[in-house]
Amino acid sequence: MMRQKTLRFISIALTSMVSTFFYPASLHADTANEKNWRTMDFNQSDHNYLALSRQRLTQQTQTFFGTQFHGTRAHDIPLLQRLLEEKKITADQRQLLQDMGVILADVILREFNVKWVVYHDQHGRSRALQLKHSDYFFFPITMISRRAETGLAVDIEALYQQVAQKIAGHYQSQRYD
Repeated sequence: MMRQKTLRFISIALTSMVSTFFYPASLHADTANEKNWRTMDFNQSDHNYLALSRQRLTQQTQTFFGTQFHGTRAHDIPLLQRLLEEKKITADQRQLLQDMGVILADVILREFNVKWVVYHDQHGRSRALQLKHSDYFFFPITMISRRAETGLAVDIEALYQQVAQKIAGHYQSQRYD
């Protein structure tokens, strides 16, 4: 019975987490079709934040494994996974977990038609990837950290696949509109 409750909790947690990293901004619109969110272009401090994240994580991979990120999915996703599996980065290291999200975003940027934006809504300001020519957003910086901090095992490839499926689903639905 306890195992069933635990599995149900994990299922609910995973479902809510998947919806937090990709959603149409139209879900945040009120009934008058006014959007209560906006986006802005990245400024220099946003670019600096990403650069520092990449630098911190590259330092970790060079120290632990003698390698760095290559900018390819085939290399970078397994390297991110290795950091977690070998406990080189743990659930209590939020900044490094979020730095991992930046590297995951770099892979997504290279493979899909997305761009960095600053997303503002009633909850504040977030750095997000926007599916170009749409109101769909991803929040990759926290994709890994939110899962790790709750004690869930993080599968980086599965996260990437979820993003790819959401993008494919969006484009599929656009063909029939």
